[in-house]
Amino acid sequence: MVKQNGLATVAYLFGIVSGIVIYLVSDRKDRYVRFHAIQSILFNIAAFIIWGLLAIFFFPFQMMGRISFVAMMGSGIVLGLYALALFILWLVLMINAYNGKKFK
Repeated sequence: MVKQNGLATVAYLFGIVSGIVIYLVSDRKDRYVRFHAIQSILFNIAAFIIWGLLAIFFFPFQMMGRISFVAMMGSGIVLGLYALALFILWLVLMINAYNGKKFK
């Protein structure tokens, strides 16, 4: 069980790369580790897509920095809060994987 929890935790450690590696090297019958590997892959893909969409949306506000300092700072705050939320969710996923829980 400790080996399973450790592998499931490592699946989140280095983002999509570790998720893919753990998925490929884990035993096909080990549903717990494979669940966390797939969840790590999907979490990182979704986070990257949302980050890209936010960056595209806020790009004009970033370019208006000289014109509107408030718009530039507001977009930076939103992107910073998103990064913080991703970090917290990443930690929660790793802690749950280590403790033997599935977080859907």
